[in-house]
Amino acid sequence: QFPVPPHMVKTLVGASKVCAPTLSKLKWNGSGLTPCEFVHDYLVQHAVTPNITATHHQCLVFDQGMYETGKIDDSSSAKEFCSSGDRDTVYVTKDFQEPQLLYIQGGKPPTRMLAHYYGYLHFTDPAVGNYYKRYIRDMLHFRHEIFCSAGKIVKFLQDEAAKQGIMPDSEGAGGYSSLHIRRGDFQYKRMRVTAEEWLHNTEGVWSRNE
Repeated sequence: QFPVPPHMVKTLVGASKVCAPTLSKLKWNGSGLTPCEFVHDYLVQHAVTPNITATHHQCLVFDQGMYETGKIDDSSSAKEFCSSGDRDTVYVTKDFQEPQLLYIQGGKPPTRMLAHYYGYLHFTDPAVGNYYKRYIRDMLHFRHEIFCSAGKIVKFLQDEAAKQGIMPDSEGAGGYSSLHIRRGDFQYKRMRVTAEEWLHNTEGVWSRNE
């Protein structure tokens, strides 16, 4: 269905199994390309990349009328959803179904996917939209072992805080404060704030001994 030259089969399949950001510097099998680049080149040649992006310039709308007949069932909800940030509205049509292989290049401009799904995808039928939100809620999450380990850490922090008189709320939450600090995963050097700067910037928001 998607022909691979016989001499490339082993190399392509092997590259697909090790394509990962952590191996971004590794050259694959003497090709001069990383495993991901090797797979990417093949997909570019054999797949269709839709002109969509989730970088705050577009929103992707699923509307049954537009998909089946080309006439929008509910344009008002799509307009309201896409109005934030003055985004272009892109409707999913049957054109998306025609290619045998659709390649969404999520990590490469101009088709980069850098947005939360609930702020990028919109279903004009609320029942359908709620179905997929529940699906994500129920199926896309950390493994239970991770939640269990995290719970032990939270319990330890709450116990230590209680010794200083800082108690959880009526629902058993809180009792301590935390910061989500990102270090080194942005390309902007100014985002790499030192521990001393964090302490200085936040000293006015903590309780005594917190």
